[in-house]
Amino acid sequence: MEKQVMTVVWGVGRDGQLGLGPNTNSQRHLEPLLTLAHDTIVQLSDEGNVWCFGAGTHGRTGLGHEEDHFLPKLVRWDHERPRIISLSCGFAHTLLLSSEFYGSAVWAFGFGEDGALGLDGARRNHTTPQRVKALDNAAISKIAAGGLHSMALDAGGFVYTWGHGRDGRLGLGHTDNCLTPTRVPLEEVQGHARDISAGYRCSGVVSQRGEVWCCGKWDRGVLGLPPPSDRTNGYFDRMKQLQIAKDHCVIEMALGGTVAAAITQQGKLLVCARAACSGCMLA
Repeated sequence: MEKQVMTVVWGVGRDGQLGLGPNTNSQRHLEPLLTLAHDTIVQLSDEGNVWCFGAGTHGRTGLGHEEDHFLPKLVRWDHERPRIISLSCGFAHTLLLSSEFYGSAVWAFGFGEDGALGLDGARRNHTTPQRVKALDNAAISKIAAGGLHSMALDAGGFVYTWGHGRDGRLGLGHTDNCLTPTRVPLEEVQGHARDISAGYRCSGVVSQRGEVWCCGKWDRGVLGLPPPSDRTNGYFDRMKQLQIAKDHCVIEMALGGTVAAAITQQGKLLVCARAACSGCMLA
């Protein structure tokens, strides 16, 4: 029997984020969806094509303009369309990972005034996907778009960050914006990273040994770390290791705005929410 995949969308549709047509608040079945941004949905087909709909401000639909779009439409390319194998949406920008005959390539579109697109130092928005040339030789295997920043993981286990640097979310030892992808100085993990996640104001890395490292806004415990020693800052500008029980080997993590979660090799779920804890707890 042929496998059928179906996704249901529902909720407020005033900006077209449901893909059902103008001014629609209802429910409908669509093709598989991979990721959601703020008031925008980006969809990846089995053929590697990208569809988008919803709010178009800052060019975040990738359709070549900033107008809202109420029905799914193919993302516009200024050149030959590559085969996309993965994507990640941030607050107002999207990263795409394509499969090329010589390796992989990273593409970006949407809000770029803080450098989240990583386009050779450019500080402007783009309404169509643009190639992040700084990563052309990095053999990128995973991408992650956060609030106003971005992350990438290469096949060698090295991590890169760029974009908005407030609250130390880039893990580069400062809070300045970074306009091009920069390798994170984390000797304990570099060359051994297996997963990355970009939250609203924070970033995380999982090592091959199952360790979890985070940086960015502390925000009442959402990182699973005790408060910074300097409470006036309230952030970590370098990666700090979470103290997780030794019998928990983490393989994947996800950071959001007010909650963080991780999956262990044993199939357990670890969660940490803002104001709820200062360390991970078993769900």
